[in-house]
Formats: sequence, structure tokens, C-alpha cells
Amino acid sequence: MSQIATLVRFSITGDKTKVDSEALRKIGMHIAAAHPLYLSRNDVPAEKLESERALIMETIKNVNKPEKIINRMVEGKLGYFYKQSVLFDQLFILDEKQGSITKYLQKLSKESGCKIAIERFVRMQVGGK
Repeated sequence: MSQIATLVRFSITGDKTKVDSEALRKIGMHIAAAHPLYLSRNDVPAEKLESERALIMETIKNVNKPEKIINRMVEGKLGYFYKQSVLFDQLFILDEKQGSITKYLQKLSKESGCKIAIERFVRMQVGGK
């Protein structure tokens, strides 16, 4: 059996007493469950992006389609990679109707009247896989 913990640093501008701390805790729970590797697309190392792109190209190299369509296929598959690996692109696991984590943060910001952002996160796991 494994144990998982997350630490999330939020940046909150405005009256912090109006922010729903339970909603922020749920973002930490999402990180524990979804295991994002990066905060934003900008945080994905260029080498990782190139290796993903090469892997995708390898899997579709035998597709007999025009280059324009192949490029769209690659971008679509990269979009899937982002949804799996980038926190801001992931669907909010605890309530997928909320949309992505980015949209959830925007909703929380609007409801509280504060600007809420995630500066960074750390996910730790002990034991298990």
C-alpha cells in the first residue's frame, strides 16, 4: 500500500477570507489522484516535448495522408499528452463538469472576488507504484 501527499502553493490576491479553502484542498486531492508532471505547458522540457513528438510520428509514419493532416494528428495527440501530464490542462477529477483545472480556478476566483493562481506543487508518494 502506498501513501500520497501533495503540497500546493497558491497565490491569492484580495480578501483571502472569502476563498473556499475546501475547494483549494480539492485541487490538492486532484493532484494526488491525477499525478500531473508539470504545472503548465511552458514547464514541459523541450526534450520531453520532442521525444513525445518523435514517438507520435513513429506511430503514425505509415499513415498515407497529406502532411497537413499528419501535422493536425500530431497536434491532437500532443493535446492528449498535455491533458495527461499538465495540471492546468487536466479535467478536474472530482467534478469533470467544472472543466479543466484552469477553468475551475477561474470559477473560484470569480466566486471569491480574489485572483487565485497556483504557483507550484509537489506530489510525493511512499510505497507502491
